[in-house]
Amino acid sequence: MRRKLVDGGEAAVDGLDDPMIVLARKLDPMRRESIKWSEDNVFERVAAGRRAAGKARFAVYGKTTYPDATFTLRLSYGQVQGYPMNGSKAPYKTTFYRAL
Repeated sequence: MRRKLVDGGEAAVDGLDDPMIVLARKLDPMRRESIKWSEDNVFERVAAGRRAAGKARFAVYGKTTYPDATFTLRLSYGQVQGYPMNGSKAPYKTTFYRAL
C-alpha cells in the first residue's frame, strides 16, 4: 500500500478516504498557521534576545572568554567539587574504577 502511495504521488494520497489522512488534511492548515505565527512572533524575539545577550557578554568580557558552541547562556554556580556523603566525601565525577 505504501509503495502505491509513493509511486502515485500527491494524487494517490488525495484519493484516500482513510480517517487519519482526512484528519491530517484538516489539521495541516492549522499546523502551518501555528508554525508561521511562532516564526513571526516567538523565534525572532528569541533570536533578538540572544543577540542582545551576546553583545552584553562581549561588552563585559571582551575577548577574554570563548564563545559557547550551542549559543546558550553559560551560568556558573561555583567550582565543581565533591560533597559529604555517608561519612566520606563523594567525588565530583564518576570513574570506571568507582563504578565497578
